[in-house]
Amino acid sequence: MTVHRYPRRYTEWDEEIVQLYEAGWSLRQISRRIHWSPNFVRYHLIKSGVKLRKRGGQLRDMDPVKVRKACTLYKLGYSMEDVARIMGVSRTGVRGWLMRGGTEIRPRGTAGRQQVTRRVA
Repeated sequence: MTVHRYPRRYTEWDEEIVQLYEAGWSLRQISRRIHWSPNFVRYHLIKSGVKLRKRGGQLRDMDPVKVRKACTLYKLGYSMEDVARIMGVSRTGVRGWLMRGGTEIRPRGTAGRQQVTRRVA
């Protein structure tokens, strides 16, 4: 008796993959749910005629108001980690927003914070 690792046929996944992707799930999230590779998910979306979204959603979808808020907090002396915690994103995401907003990035660590003269809590 042959035991198949993947009991469902490929076509049975197509509908679920498309529904999840159109609901806003990422390729990685879908692949983790169905236990297949992101490339498998991508292949089936393309095969189903779904137009794929651009990569980098967090930076691409950044609201200009949030960019200004992140820049303001950083200029007031908050660290990138502090701003990330307040904004609910990663430190890397904050760094991208600061660069997009034209804010000069301070050196990491305490040397960078010493350059800031005023910090508002």
